[in-house]
Amino acid sequence: MKAILLNLFLITVSSVFSQLSLNVESTNPTCKGGDDGAITIYIVGGTAPYTINGMEYPNDNYSFHGLSVGNYEMIVTDANNQAVTSIITLSEPQIPSISSMINHASTNVASDGSIDITISSSNDYSVVWVSESDYAFTVNGEDISDLKPGIYTMRLTYNGICFESFNYRVKASKFILNPMNAFVNESTTNSEDH
Repeated sequence: MKAILLNLFLITVSSVFSQLSLNVESTNPTCKGGDDGAITIYIVGGTAPYTINGMEYPNDNYSFHGLSVGNYEMIVTDANNQAVTSIITLSEPQIPSISSMINHASTNVASDGSIDITISSSNDYSVVWVSESDYAFTVNGEDISDLKPGIYTMRLTYNGICFESFNYRVKASKFILNPMNAFVNESTTNSEDH
């Protein structure tokens, strides 16, 4: 009698999915109120094709451009219905901090007012002043002096391409009546009396 030994091996084959995960890069808008922010999704693992928020993308990375400040939810699903959700926040850029001190003109006909500005910023910036009442008035730099009463606009450029405007009013501490105006007013009054 011949004994035959049969070794039976039960092999179980299980399909193991590659785990899906995300790496995310984001860029905030350059300027306040801007829409040049961006989000790039890098898909790691999983099985192609992928969908992002229900739209199919054949590649494992994709960039979204033209974004403004806000929260963006990205839901990535692979061919095996594995899903990963990521919420990305794009924030306002840091605007330079500005403090000011206005020294008003001594009278309405004097040119002794001044505006002193202090700007705190981690980025490069530049300042140009203009006047609503004097189109020839243009001054570069933070501080301006020898000012008549009026409105002066500071145009601030930061991050290379961003602009902000701030208006400052220099007032007259005392009003002096112009002799010529007084003469005209008196003549007008006399003519009306007659």
